[in-house]
Amino acid sequence: MKKLFLVSAMITFSIACFPQKGKWKKALNINTIESYQDFLVNYPKSEFSDVAINNIMELEYKKAKEINSIDGYEKFIQKYPEGKYVVRVNTTLDSLGFASAQVINTWEKYEEYIYKFGENALYYDIANEKAEALLHQELISNSTISLCEHFLDSYPKSINQYEISTTLIDLKEKKIQQDIELYFEETSELLNKRSYAKAIASLDKVIELDNFNTRALIWRGDIKYYEKDYQGSINDYTQVIRLTDNDTTLVNSYFKIAQSMLELENNNQALLKANEMVKSKPKFSQSYYYRAYIKYKVGDKQGALTDINKSIQLNPFVAEAYSMRGVFKSELNDDIGAIKDFRKVVEINPKIRFNKEILEKYKTSIYYKKESYIGTIVSITQSFGASEFGVSPGGFTFWLEEYKDIGFDIDQETSKTWGLVSIDKDNPLELKFVSKGWKVKFTTTNAISTQSLKQDDPITKKAISCIKLK
Repeated sequence: MKKLFLVSAMITFSIACFPQKGKWKKALNINTIESYQDFLVNYPKSEFSDVAINNIMELEYKKAKEINSIDGYEKFIQKYPEGKYVVRVNTTLDSLGFASAQVINTWEKYEEYIYKFGENALYYDIANEKAEALLHQELISNSTISLCEHFLDSYPKSINQYEISTTLIDLKEKKIQQDIELYFEETSELLNKRSYAKAIASLDKVIELDNFNTRALIWRGDIKYYEKDYQGSINDYTQVIRLTDNDTTLVNSYFKIAQSMLELENNNQALLKANEMVKSKPKFSQSYYYRAYIKYKVGDKQGALTDINKSIQLNPFVAEAYSMRGVFKSELNDDIGAIKDFRKVVEINPKIRFNKEILEKYKTSIYYKKESYIGTIVSITQSFGASEFGVSPGGFTFWLEEYKDIGFDIDQETSKTWGLVSIDKDNPLELKFVSKGWKVKFTTTNAISTQSLKQDDPITKKAISCIKLK
């Protein structure tokens, strides 16, 4: 009975295996990737499965060899990473990769080859040399920060390291300067909009890029002063003093610090700073000019006059210095000296615009708002004109001067003007210009007495004949 069952089982197994063997034989005869794949689909656990898989690998390797492309071999490796052809295929890929780099011949392609196959690549040394040379060549014609940094990182042993390092430093410095100028442009726009906090923030960025940028420190110091952050302004200008080697900038910085100290009601410190300024630049006229201002502000008028005299002695061609001295002399009751200084101002610069504070001082002088200027000829220029003051009606007079522009919408070619004082301060004076015959009306009293009228002078008589009272 047992024998009968065994025979029956063997017959059943043989019948079941017959179609499988037939399919396998058919796959072998066709010998294609597809025929083996079809067999494996139907008989995944067949005794022929391993052989079928191996035959597929052989056929795919053969196919990759026939195509002989990087893409083909890479796909083969991805599918059979542990196969018997791995070493051979990787060697072939190495050769094909280098050949591809040679065809394109760029440093990027050679570096791609090196990155892909590493330091053990067949042509590593040649590729590395080629990449370095090509990148260096590109840097000669088209240097950028990123390319320089890449070169230095990738080729640390290159003989061109110093050259590229120097180029990189120059490029970075140029980039910083470009950024700085953009921030200054931004600051200017913000100042025009009166966005002072944002302007300071923009200058902060400049100083972050360049700690030694005195221009940014000066701008920021001025904005802080305007915004009444006097201590902040002092800090910025103190830094400028440490950094600058420019005489004018140095002296201006000392002065700005002294001004802030005055605003903080620290007069003694302001004077000390002004003294430091003069000590640092004792032969610089502006040092004494600024210290004169500081002394005047703290009430030392005689000391202020001494300093402004020294300033003029060192540089006798600064109109503002004579203007300041004229104010000092006027307040010290030296009227004649004040007149000479004010006339010297317009002699040096007929178009000068005085500091408002000095003009305010001039308003308090004996030459401002006189009841009458009868019998006096005086000089009038843009500096002391009606456009500078909003004052009550009264007389106006002129002095003969060689000025091309006196500042009252008169033709630029007008060179000589004549006039005589109004005899009635309540009536505006109508003045005809002798040289051109034009008429101008003035309704303010603002003059500097300079010389008594000589009635017998023929030119004076001609001037008188040109005047008509309204």
